[in-house]
Amino acid sequence: MAAIPWRQPRSVTTRARRSKGRKRHIATHTSGLLLAVVVIAASIQDRDAAHRLLAAVRARFATVSPVFADGGYAGRLVVWAKFVLALTVQIVKRRDTATGSEVLPAGE
Repeated sequence: MAAIPWRQPRSVTTRARRSKGRKRHIATHTSGLLLAVVVIAASIQDRDAAHRLLAAVRARFATVSPVFADGGYAGRLVVWAKFVLALTVQIVKRRDTATGSEVLPAGE
C-alpha cells in the first residue's frame, strides 16, 4: 500500500492575523446576542463576505436596523445594503489616537 503524500495547508495572511484558510464574520445584537455567522475562504475579501452576512441577517430578522460596521466595510457595501436590502449601515471608525484594539461605541 503506497503512502499518500500529505501537504501542509497554505496559510493566507490577513492584515491582523494569520488564517489557515477561513474567516468568520459575525453579526451580533447590541446586547451581544449572536444573530448570524458566515464562514468563508480566507481568499475572499471581507467586503464581499459582508454581503452574505447582511443578507442572512435581513432574511432572519426583518426589523433589524441600523447595522453598525467596522471601517473596513465602508464603500459600496453601504449603498448595496440600502438599495437591495433596505438596510441602513452606519460605519463606525476608530479614533486616530487609538493604539491597538479598542471597543467602538455604536452610533457615535
